[in-house]
Amino acid sequence: MPRSHRPPLRWWPRAKAQAVLAQSARLQLTAMRPDDALAYADSLSDPDVREWQGYDDEVVNRNVRHFVPSLSIQFRGLPTQLAVRDAETGTWLGYYGLTQDSMDLLGDTVFLGWWLADAARGRGLGHESLQLVLRWLHDEAMVGTVRMGTRSDNVRALAMITRTGARLQDEHPTLLPNGTAPLGKWFVHEL
Repeated sequence: MPRSHRPPLRWWPRAKAQAVLAQSARLQLTAMRPDDALAYADSLSDPDVREWQGYDDEVVNRNVRHFVPSLSIQFRGLPTQLAVRDAETGTWLGYYGLTQDSMDLLGDTVFLGWWLADAARGRGLGHESLQLVLRWLHDEAMVGTVRMGTRSDNVRALAMITRTGARLQDEHPTLLPNGTAPLGKWFVHEL
């Protein structure tokens, strides 16, 4: 008797539809949505975001153009582009993006990058949001290792990262999207 045709098993189960992925006292973590496009694009016009991310006009235009199509990219059935929102109003406050480390054959490591909108800075939301994202990555996405890097002169980001308990792993020139290669500090946050 011929065997019935069954679709292949998915390695990672499809994520449950969930509006809020994680929450802290002041913040919510959600997947980025198409209606976040204007806030996202506006944040990319911020000189601080451009400076620390190493974005020039070409990179910003490409990111804005590909924003909505890129929302379908997933890791383990979970979103790779995350929004930090005000817990009371739902207002978009910042962006977190993760990409799988292609050198990790077990698929247990991601790179994490982020920025907060200008209006969200200076209130301790950076540290709170980073803690929220790391907890979600470890507890819900079951990611063992999170790698984070920043320029060696980005005092605010360095303070945020070290307060999470991440350990410094390496220091070397890091190529940014605009072609510059400032000295970067790379950290590892593990379960």
